[in-house]
Amino acid sequence: MAEFTPQQKAIITSNARNNLVNAVWKTGKTSVLTRKYLNYQEKPGPPKAVFLTSNALATRQVIEHLQRITALDWEDQLIGTFSEIGLKLLQKHHGDLTYTKIPRVVSDMAVSVERETGRKTALSIHADTSSPAFYEQWNQEYVQTLRRKSLVTPRSLLIETVNLFTKLSHPALANVRMLVADNVHDFAVDETLALAALQGRMGQSIIAGNTNMAIYDRLQDIDPENWIALTAQDGFRTFPLSQCFGVGANMGLFLQQLAAFNSKRVYESSLTFMGAGDSQNLVEVTVSSRQHMLEAILTMENQLQLGIQNRLLAVVLRNPDDARETARSLKRPCFLMWDKHRLWHKHEAPKKGIVCTTPYEVPYLNADYVAVPNCLNGYWPYQRERNAENCRRLFMRAASSARYGIFFLIPDHNHGLSSSPFLSEGCTPKLVTQSAKPAAQVR
Repeated sequence: MAEFTPQQKAIITSNARNNLVNAVWKTGKTSVLTRKYLNYQEKPGPPKAVFLTSNALATRQVIEHLQRITALDWEDQLIGTFSEIGLKLLQKHHGDLTYTKIPRVVSDMAVSVERETGRKTALSIHADTSSPAFYEQWNQEYVQTLRRKSLVTPRSLLIETVNLFTKLSHPALANVRMLVADNVHDFAVDETLALAALQGRMGQSIIAGNTNMAIYDRLQDIDPENWIALTAQDGFRTFPLSQCFGVGANMGLFLQQLAAFNSKRVYESSLTFMGAGDSQNLVEVTVSSRQHMLEAILTMENQLQLGIQNRLLAVVLRNPDDARETARSLKRPCFLMWDKHRLWHKHEAPKKGIVCTTPYEVPYLNADYVAVPNCLNGYWPYQRERNAENCRRLFMRAASSARYGIFFLIPDHNHGLSSSPFLSEGCTPKLVTQSAKPAAQVR
């Protein structure tokens, strides 16, 4: 385990029953969890461990990582989202849940009538609609209806996964005693509750997530109380991982988390971009107009040699509409919300060049560089956003996803626009830009 840090080795060798890896992006937690899973599962075959991911792209990355280590095929193992794992299980064990044949996958919207029927039935049994018993009854009535029609949906697959592990305690799953769950801060409420149900029957659980995101970020509709209940149990051992920049996960404001960058360079967009190698760089690029901004991004593509180096530059906009618009202007692809459950199609993520995306997707793209356009007051934070903290977390999520460098595109102050206040939080840099000759001021 020479490639792992002492913090990471402590996770791999932990014997505690319940473990929390509390870390932000790019700390190597997925690599650690993959090694922990591999040490327990050892090789493809009868399942001894289950590896839960938050989306289809994360599933692909874990499987590819295992294949690189072992040169074996891990596709059929219990690795994936709840829906992916549930579908794998039902293809083998559907008869034990009274399906007459392998169920057909449909969308949740296609069976909204069946969902409402299940709610009414549950309501006739449990009058208190806020009680856990009501929701449990509702879920079971819902899947019973779908079983008779040999249908499944992403939601019902989640319920059936829990049924196979807990209510039925299927013999084929009796030896599954290790639960690994990555990026749980991006789980929805139902997934968090299902995770807690699985955790109770495991011999050991390793849960990885960013507590700050789980409690405060409403992007994924996670319930802070569920997260606290999940991670605040007696006997839970917590492992914080330092960020790849050498900054702890408990650091507060955005620039404090990025303060371990070796240097901060300020460029005119006409200058040559430094940091095309593997050194980590925090870069501000001054642009005078939207067209100038687009030209600067295209210049990055050429000067960073993204195609030759097989590297990816993620241009991160605040929301999907802005990402699509920028992608059209740049004539480059746009990567937004893929099929989270990967039940109907497989959406391959780009590996090199420029891609426009949002703060939610970018951590899973494993981008070499991140460019954050519109770093002006009124966009970061959005002037109509009630709580600037929401924008700050998205801004942090975007920038902390970069492997090698971050480019902040700031407005030319001569045009009456001011930079995003997020750029000066935690420090008060004195930035000087030289426009007379191609030189850069380095702090």
